[in-house]
Amino acid sequence: MVQVTYEQVPGWQAWAWIDRPPGGSIYRGQADTLRLPDGKVLCLMTSGQTLVGRKTRNSYAGNVAGIANRLLAPLLHSGGRRDMIDTSNAARISGSADIPLDLLPTILLIENPEDPRSTHVFDPERPEQWLGPGARFLGAQIAVTSEPRTTGIAAVLPWLADRAVPQQLTGRNDPFYQESGGNVLFKTYFNQGEGHERSHPAEACLFLMWWTVPAPCNEVP
Repeated sequence: MVQVTYEQVPGWQAWAWIDRPPGGSIYRGQADTLRLPDGKVLCLMTSGQTLVGRKTRNSYAGNVAGIANRLLAPLLHSGGRRDMIDTSNAARISGSADIPLDLLPTILLIENPEDPRSTHVFDPERPEQWLGPGARFLGAQIAVTSEPRTTGIAAVLPWLADRAVPQQLTGRNDPFYQESGGNVLFKTYFNQGEGHERSHPAEACLFLMWWTVPAPCNEVP
């Protein structure tokens, strides 16, 4: 579970807003992890801070607040379009929705959870590349929940809490660099917003739950 807080910004910024209350959204949360039977770890990177290994140019892809706007925001009265979630309606948002592939956050596969340099880009359309013949990605959903944020990612990926490990986790000679089109990984991609408070008053909070569909045998959620 991750949290998106919708806040009201100071009045001096209101000039940029014409037909809705001035506001913004703050993301707090950790990557969603799944440990596989062979010890590998899948990570759903929910911060939306970087897009890797994706051909899509969808501006909402991987961003929790953007995905919520696309899939959970109130419908407008005409045209079947959705409104934006903000301080005026966030407390009333409910329900769940399947996340289409073009909006799906980046998924990483870490071969050795003790070594961040063993990270690869996982392609949900070709899961057999890493998980063997017959493997399938069954999908992901976004839902509103009252549960608290998920914590404890360092128990799965211990190098996140190890101060001896630098913030930049991968480099040019690592497989992630080649597979992601020349990007590198940082610790902040896995855990964002903790202990970071804003001075603007929050009007409402929306908790989003990311979960995967259970799969038998070698089928992958």
